[in-house]
Amino acid sequence: MGTSPLLVERRRATLTSSVMITSSSRRRATPTSSVMGTSSPRRHATPTSSVRIVVAFSLLAGDVCAWQSHIIAGPKLSGATTAVASDGRVFQFGGLDERGAATAACWTFADGAWTELATTGGGPGPVMYAAGAVQASPRREEFVVCGGWDPGARGSGGSFEDSVWSLDTSSLAWTREDPLPCGPVSRHGAATVGDRVFVHTFRGGVLRRDACGVLKAHATTGDAPEGLSMCATAGVDGGLLVFGGATKGGDFSGDAYVLDAKTYAWRRLAVAPRAAAPTPRGSCACAALDGARVLVFGGGAGAPGGRGLAASDETWVLEVDGGAARWERLDVAGPAPRVAAALAKLPGGVVLSGGWDPATAATFGDTWTLDVA
Repeated sequence: MGTSPLLVERRRATLTSSVMITSSSRRRATPTSSVMGTSSPRRHATPTSSVRIVVAFSLLAGDVCAWQSHIIAGPKLSGATTAVASDGRVFQFGGLDERGAATAACWTFADGAWTELATTGGGPGPVMYAAGAVQASPRREEFVVCGGWDPGARGSGGSFEDSVWSLDTSSLAWTREDPLPCGPVSRHGAATVGDRVFVHTFRGGVLRRDACGVLKAHATTGDAPEGLSMCATAGVDGGLLVFGGATKGGDFSGDAYVLDAKTYAWRRLAVAPRAAAPTPRGSCACAALDGARVLVFGGGAGAPGGRGLAASDETWVLEVDGGAARWERLDVAGPAPRVAAALAKLPGGVVLSGGWDPATAATFGDTWTLDVA
C-alpha cells in the first residue's frame, strides 16, 4: 500500500493544548488530573491517590468514571503497538515521534509509571504501525511484534518490514523469528485469542501464530474485512474482532467483524436499525474489556470538503452478541481528538497514551486512564 493519509504534514509537530469536549449536552463529565513526580528521565513515579467519582452509568460498561489525566513523562509517540502481559504490565513498541522519525524504543506501563526498557538480543528496527500481541506458552511469555513501516527520509517512501520478533517478558531478551508469510506489511493488527496470536492484514486471509511459535497463513471464508488497513483489533471469546479501517483508495469502514478462531469463518456483525454506532473511521485505539466487550477511542475519517482527516474524541463500548453488535457511546469527557493512539486494558479500566492530531499535526505525550466496570 502507499503512504498512509495519516502522515500528511506530520514532520516536526508541536504539541498544543487540549480542549476537552463532552459527547452530549445532557451531561458534562469533567476529566480529572493526577500529578506525578519524576524520578529520572527513564523511570517515573507512581501517581498520587485520587477519589473515584462515578459520572455516568452505561448499560454495557456499568459505572463509568471520568477520564483521568496523569501528569507524567512517557512515550510521546503515535502508531505504536501495545499489548498487556499476564502480570498487568503494558508493553509498547515503536511508533513515530514528534519529529516524524520512527523509533525502536520499548516501554512498559506499570503501577502508574512509564519505563523505557533496556532489552537485549537486538530487536526490531525503528518502525511505526507494527502489530503486536502477548502470547503465553509452556516455555515463556512473549511480546510478539511483526511488520511495520519506517518512513525514512522525506520523499524516500520508507521501508516496509516483514520481520517477526518476540520479547521474553521476564528476561527482556529479543528473539528473531521467521519472517511474515505474507511479506512486508504495515497498518495491520494483531490480538491474542486463547493461546494463539491472530494477525489481520489488508491482503486477505489471516495469519496465526500457534502455541509453539510457528506463524502460518490461513485462508478464510465468510463476509470478511477485505482490503482494509488501519483497523482496530481485539481478541474476544473464540475469535478475532476487527473494526473500522480504510481501503487503499481512502474509503473508511464503520463495520465490525469477528473471525471464528476454529473455523476461520468471518461474520460481519449486524447493528439493529436506528441503533447507535460509530461513524466510519480508521486508526482507532481499541482494547478488550472482557470476552464480549471492547472499548474503542478516537480514530479519524475524511474531513468535510476533502481537507485531510478529522479526528474523533469519542469513547464507545462494543458488545459482541453472537452475530450482532451492540454499541454504546460513553458520555465522558477526556483526551483531545486523535488517531493512532495506544490503548490497553488495566484492572478495572484502560490506559490511553500518545496519538496524533491531523488538524494541528501534534503528537501527544499524555497518559489517561478510564475506570469502567
